[in-house]
Amino acid sequence: MDYIFLFLCLFISLFILHSLSKDDFVLIRKNISAFQMFDLALLALVVSFIFGRVFYVLDTHNVAFVHLLRFFYIMKFPGFSFVGASIGFIIGVFLLFRGKSAFMRMFDMYSISFLPLFLFHLFSIQNIPHKTVILILGIPIISVVFLAFLKIHKDYLLKDGSISSIALLLIGAFSFYVGFVAPYPKIILGMSLSGIISIFVCILSFVLFGINERHLLKIRHAK
Repeated sequence: MDYIFLFLCLFISLFILHSLSKDDFVLIRKNISAFQMFDLALLALVVSFIFGRVFYVLDTHNVAFVHLLRFFYIMKFPGFSFVGASIGFIIGVFLLFRGKSAFMRMFDMYSISFLPLFLFHLFSIQNIPHKTVILILGIPIISVVFLAFLKIHKDYLLKDGSISSIALLLIGAFSFYVGFVAPYPKIILGMSLSGIISIFVCILSFVLFGINERHLLKIRHAK
């Protein structure tokens, strides 16, 4: 059942990505096709998966995962750090698209498209208190965020890159909670490695959003 749900969320994410990118004026003008976005997203997802598993191993200190089959066979040997996966995806996209002038808009499209995978992570995460409450709150919140992101993206209500910052804040806040309450080895102040990193992710997302929108306000004021 987990396999079906995972592939369903992945299919929905890739479908959303294709729908957003195929007729996007900015990408068309920059000669970036939907197939480029699709193909390179798959490569970035591979990097994302590796980072997500590595961060989980560092969180749990579970050396049993340091084995090729156990590391990649996530359904039989579950465990994943979504904040680690997000960092890996950002690194992967940056390395693949760093020369593109539409870099930030592409990041926004990925942030919108892969929210269904974040929803899958909410269902699949193990050993956290109040998981039912998280699901009850998380599903409508993610749904509202998704619809808001679509509206913002379609109508250019925020500068390119701001959607990514908000998505990163959402992921960072959730990962902070997981890192605080999950029964992982604690490093400092009762938090695991992912919990500590999540604090920096949240701060970074605030800073990036502030810089991005302050720049936009200056442009509008100048006009």
